[in-house]
Amino acid sequence: MTVIDISSNTTTYVPLSNGDSLIVTTTGSINVINYFAVVVSSNSTNVNIDNSGTILSTYISGGVILIQNVVTIDNLNNYNTISNSNGYGIFIGYNSIITTLNNFGTINGTISIMQDSNGRIGTLNNLQNGLTFDGGTGYLPINYNIIINSLSQYGQFFNNVNRAYNVPMIFGIYTPSILSSGSYTSVLTGINTSQISNLSGTYGIYNWSLIVRGDGTTWDLQVTTGEPAVCISYPDPPRLWSRAMTTCITSVPVNALNMRRKAEILKYKANSAQLTKKQKWAQIVHGGGPLAKKVWATQNALGSNPNIENLPLVGNVLQCNGSPLVQCSPSTACDVPGPTTQLCDDPNVPLTNYIVQRTYLAGGTKFPQTCWAPGDNGFPVGKAGKLF
Repeated sequence: MTVIDISSNTTTYVPLSNGDSLIVTTTGSINVINYFAVVVSSNSTNVNIDNSGTILSTYISGGVILIQNVVTIDNLNNYNTISNSNGYGIFIGYNSIITTLNNFGTINGTISIMQDSNGRIGTLNNLQNGLTFDGGTGYLPINYNIIINSLSQYGQFFNNVNRAYNVPMIFGIYTPSILSSGSYTSVLTGINTSQISNLSGTYGIYNWSLIVRGDGTTWDLQVTTGEPAVCISYPDPPRLWSRAMTTCITSVPVNALNMRRKAEILKYKANSAQLTKKQKWAQIVHGGGPLAKKVWATQNALGSNPNIENLPLVGNVLQCNGSPLVQCSPSTACDVPGPTTQLCDDPNVPLTNYIVQRTYLAGGTKFPQTCWAPGDNGFPVGKAGKLF
């Protein structure tokens, strides 16, 4: 098992075999003319490829990355560029599989991903606009998850050849993604109704559905928020005395407000250290506390990740739109009992009913009273009489 770290430019191809890991850093590049840039030899297993730089080739007869026959790639992570000016981007050989392919950058070529017979991708998570795919006589990816950063930046999957694949591809939305209500056009192209499953679902406070166009092979993703909150006054009939009431928020769905409050409760802020002003000041001057420098990358003996926040990359610059990110995690991570659900903290949703404070009017009105009136049974107070 070998870890190959490429942090500068090389013009010779990189061979990989059993248990090998290839790491191309942001300053690294593999640029090979008229041959493969990376070759994974047949019958290799537990191979990992992590690219944050550039892997380039001009080989007309194959791919930038050649995965030979009967190979298992555990993870292939592309954060930057894999490109072939004449041939395929990635070629998956006979009976070979990529368990997880995370494409946060671009894979370019005459075909982005080309498969031989019985080649397979377990899960493909894709941010690239216009990723092209040819499954040969094999299969579509088992799972395809679209990565969404905004209404204008999201993954698009183009099936180059409309073959009669045996198993439909399961569609989903990658976590974390940044969703907004609206239409994401042409998220899938070249996929007929028998080749896709899971056409609708929920993501946090959003409902989503895949809508096929009239050509039967192009799909748009429609995203909407949940049902709006309904403001109900209690008691019914309304009380006859005055009490201050919180303004009812109708612009945000009830489930979104409940999720925001739940996320705030699970932060367990009361259990955090209650620092004095002097201790907070000491944290700040030592580079800690809320004003500490933000960490955008990580590196250890197993590899490096220059983009732990999964921010979009333009050239070599991470793009940060400055808006608060929605953070999601499964309920099991917070020790919440019951079936596993997705919990999301969306700072854009107002926090309501977290600390309830009621204010009652001091005067001017009184608790409702009733008194005898003509037509009522009985007699006025202080009077006597009899019934006939």
